[in-house]
Amino acid sequence: MAAFLGENKIIMKYKPSVFNYYFDFDDKIVGIFNTFSGAITGVTKQNFQKFKNFLEDKEILEPEIESKLSENGFIVPYVLDEYAAFNAKRIINLLNTNASFYRIVTTKDCNARCFYCYEGKSCHEYMDIKTAEQLTKFIIDHIENRKCFIEWFGGEPLMNTEVIDYISRELRDKLGDDRVNFAMITNASLADANIIEKMKNQWNLSDIQITLDGFSDEYNKRKNYISIQNPFELVINNIDNMLQADIKINIRLNYDKNNYLDLCKLIKYLGDKNFNSFKNLRIYAYPIFNVGQAFAAETGGWDEWVAIQTALIENKFAEPVEAFSLLTRKAQCYACSAKSFAVLPNGTLVKCTQAMKDKDAEVGDIWNGVINHDSMERWCCTSLDKRCVRCCFLPICNGGCRAGIFGYTSDICLAQKNFIDKVLRERIKYMRAK
Repeated sequence: MAAFLGENKIIMKYKPSVFNYYFDFDDKIVGIFNTFSGAITGVTKQNFQKFKNFLEDKEILEPEIESKLSENGFIVPYVLDEYAAFNAKRIINLLNTNASFYRIVTTKDCNARCFYCYEGKSCHEYMDIKTAEQLTKFIIDHIENRKCFIEWFGGEPLMNTEVIDYISRELRDKLGDDRVNFAMITNASLADANIIEKMKNQWNLSDIQITLDGFSDEYNKRKNYISIQNPFELVINNIDNMLQADIKINIRLNYDKNNYLDLCKLIKYLGDKNFNSFKNLRIYAYPIFNVGQAFAAETGGWDEWVAIQTALIENKFAEPVEAFSLLTRKAQCYACSAKSFAVLPNGTLVKCTQAMKDKDAEVGDIWNGVINHDSMERWCCTSLDKRCVRCCFLPICNGGCRAGIFGYTSDICLAQKNFIDKVLRERIKYMRAK
C-alpha cells in the first residue's frame, strides 16, 4: 500500500478511502467521488490503473499527484479507521449541547388539503395563550447557555398568529436576538402586508420555507385550498412581496412523475418574473415520499429530477455545479438531539412531527418535561442503523432520517441515491466545460 521512496526515507503508507465512490463517466473515464471531502474527479482508465497499482505498491506516483490525492481525501493514511473517525465526529455533533431546537406546531389546522400530507385530514387543534406561556417558560428554563432555534410549523402556522406574536415577543425580550433564531414553514397563502411586516420586524424570521407543487392549475389542484380565490396568483404575489421585504425564502418543489413538467413551467414563469434577481431566494427540488397511507404518486427518478435541475440552470436560479450537487445532511436530524423537540398544540413533546400521531412516540410535555425516557433514548440513541454502518454515503446522510428508520416515512437515505451515477456524471461534465 504505497510504501516508501528512496533509501532510509520512509513515506506515508496510504490506502483508498472507504468513502470513495467509483463510477464510469464514459468508456474512457472513471469517476471518483469522495463523500467525506466532497471532492470529485475523472481520470482515464489508464491513470485509474496507475492509482490502483500505487495502492498495491506496484507503482510510484509523482509526489504532486500523490499530494493531490491525499488533500482531496481519495487516499488516506493506512492506519486511519475512517468509519471510527467519522462516527466519533457524528456522535460529538449529536451530543452537542450548544443549541436547542423547537419545532412549534401552532395549530394542526390548515387551509390547504395536500394529498401527500403526513398529518392527514385537518385537525382543528390550536395552541392557546396559556400553553404558549408555559412553552415560553419551558424554553427559558431549559436553555441554560445555549442558543435557541425556533421553527414555526403546522398545519398552517399562520392560522394562529396570536401564539407566534406572544412567543416571539417573550423570547426576544428575555433572551435577546443574539440567542434566539426564528424560521417558518408555511404555504404563504395568508402572508398579506400585515403578516409580512410582522415577519420582518416583530417575528424576526431568518428564513421561510414555502412549498410550490406546480404551475397555476396544477398548484391549485394539489394544494386544494379551502375558500381561496386564485390561490396560485395570491401565493406568488405574497412571495414576491416577501422577497421585496428582503426576507430569505426557500422554495421547495415537491415533485413526482405527474407534476415535474408542470414544475418546469413554474420555474420558467418565476424566471420571466425576474425572481432570479433576488439574492434572498433559493429554489430546490425534493421528491414526494411515502408517509404511512399518504402516498401520492410514483416518486420521481432521474428523468424528473434532471428536468427540474436543467430548468433551474436555464432560468438562472442555479449554477450547473450547484444544481448537480447532492442533497446532504449536515447532521443526522434534529430528532436525534436530546435538546430538541417538536411541540404539539396541547403542549405534548415529541421528537419528530412525523411521529405526532403515535402515542408511544410522545416523550413528555412542557409542564413535566421528559417523562417517557425509553422513547427519548430510542430517538436519541447514537448508534447507527445496521444499513448505515459500512455505507460509503454515510458522510452525506449522517445516518439518515430517524423517523424513516423507525418506519414513519420512506424518506430515509440520500434522495438521489437511485441515480447517483447520473448526477455525478453531469457534475463532472459541467466542471470540465468551465
